[in-house]
Amino acid sequence: MIKGRPIILIIDETGDRKKGKSTDYVKRQYIGNLGKIENGIVVVTAYGVFCGMTFPLLFEVYKPRERLKPEDKYLTKPQIAAMLMRKLKSMGFKFNLVLADSLYGESGTNFISVLDEMNLNYIVAIRSNHSVELLPRQHTQYLEWQRFKRVFSDLSSENRYIREIVHGKRQEKRYWQITTDIEKLPGNTTWYVMSKYPDITPRDVGNFYGLRTWVEYGLKQSKNELGWADYRLTHYADIERWWEIVCSSYLMVSLHSEQMQSSPPKSPSKLASHPWWDDGKGWKNILNNLRLIIQPFTLFNLIFPWLTVFPIPQLSLGFSKLQSIIYNLTSSIFISLTHPDITPRDVGNFYGLRTWVEYGLKQSKNELGWADYRLTHYADIERWWEIVCSSYLMVSLHSEQMQSSPPKSPSKLASHPWWDDGKGWKNILNNLRLIIQPFTLFNLIFPWLTVFPIPQLSLGFSKLQSIIYNLTSSIFISLTHPDFYFSSA
Repeated sequence: MIKGRPIILIIDETGDRKKGKSTDYVKRQYIGNLGKIENGIVVVTAYGVFCGMTFPLLFEVYKPRERLKPEDKYLTKPQIAAMLMRKLKSMGFKFNLVLADSLYGESGTNFISVLDEMNLNYIVAIRSNHSVELLPRQHTQYLEWQRFKRVFSDLSSENRYIREIVHGKRQEKRYWQITTDIEKLPGNTTWYVMSKYPDITPRDVGNFYGLRTWVEYGLKQSKNELGWADYRLTHYADIERWWEIVCSSYLMVSLHSEQMQSSPPKSPSKLASHPWWDDGKGWKNILNNLRLIIQPFTLFNLIFPWLTVFPIPQLSLGFSKLQSIIYNLTSSIFISLTHPDITPRDVGNFYGLRTWVEYGLKQSKNELGWADYRLTHYADIERWWEIVCSSYLMVSLHSEQMQSSPPKSPSKLASHPWWDDGKGWKNILNNLRLIIQPFTLFNLIFPWLTVFPIPQLSLGFSKLQSIIYNLTSSIFISLTHPDFYFSSA
């Protein structure tokens, strides 16, 4: 994809809070996204920027001295970063610029010297009190401020100011001060930078260094959208595998950007007619569209167990036709989604990486999204909590203990391969989710039917819904109401 062309390399670290001491390499240390010392795990990352798109390259966990295993060797974060750069170079990557924050900019022996040894151009942050040796009778000069436009990834811009700081005589390494306000020099928007980049202009220093924030964007998406920190694992080998999956997913999204395509994009395909299609060009826009594309495959794996209970040929044929249409319109990267070796059981086991550990009211948080609101007014928050509590109560009311009469013999519903015969709250929740699946999945697949009308799918879903409706309580009447729409909440 890159074909030997140089990229911008961004070195950074990210940390996540973790409770207890059972997770490998966790200790009380500075967690950057929290801005304070907490119990957590920290990783040094290497991200690339190419034609305006970010993508992950490598990562390595920081192993505190106190948590080293017998086979481990202690390395500082700058030493880990240097190791990642050497590894990337051995893999054939070329860099036209390296960006890093002050943790690395202040590490002369372990990081800057390696950049010099590898003959790489770089722009790194330094502390305001960075020390530079001066010869006798030499002094430091602050040159005139120059205004430049800082251009962001969304093409918006902001006026900023930069001036060069010359310690003694100007040399290969140059020093700069960047700010948003030359009068007040606010601490949170004033930066000190060291560069080694032949013939670089002040404007280029400001805009190149600003690219460093793109890795923060990348790390944010890895966490918010792809679940970087959402593992329930304690052994680093398992955590590392989780992070590899997240990074692979991130890279897959980035590779679908126009910037990473070898040929100009074709005219919009029929896929773009989907009502939820996003015409934006950013990473999250691409992620949204890829999620839509794989929906017919993932939803079929969810509905398939019902077809083993109630065989409905129209539903199977309809899904097969929709999958075939989408498959023919998309890249071969989706071949694994229709691989015959991937069974519903496999899907369930993969998802089973999440472990369920707590009961009682904590289920409101873990299972029903008690804290997952994006609201600010208490009246709205209160309404959210009422919905969560009502859902919790609905599950509880389906327990045998809450029934006025002894349970009847198992119905046909219990033939579902994923039906849970347990009597606990979570067992009941599982079964209620299975019962409403045909209704919610139809609302997810329906927009595709406005693009590719497939009568078998509509008829098949209608038949399955009718069967389940007749076998269940009237509490589900709302699910077939014409005004009902599925919500991710």
